[in-house]
Amino acid sequence: MGVELTESGWWWCSQQLHAAPPGDSSDEMAGAPYAVLGLIGRYLDRVDLSLGDWVTMAAPAGGRPGRGV
Repeated sequence: MGVELTESGWWWCSQQLHAAPPGDSSDEMAGAPYAVLGLIGRYLDRVDLSLGDWVTMAAPAGGRPGRGV
């Protein structure tokens, strides 16, 4: 089973890499995923990769994500 994103889906995902946490920013746990997304976003900017390029590079040779490492 695979997941395919539309162009607008890819755009939304890329925007989350640079977004502020929604809602109450005083809750540190709510901001944790956005801190990680920010690190990924800055890395992709630094190495000049799009989110789609990064996901494609991470996929196994068959093009379907597997379980585990």
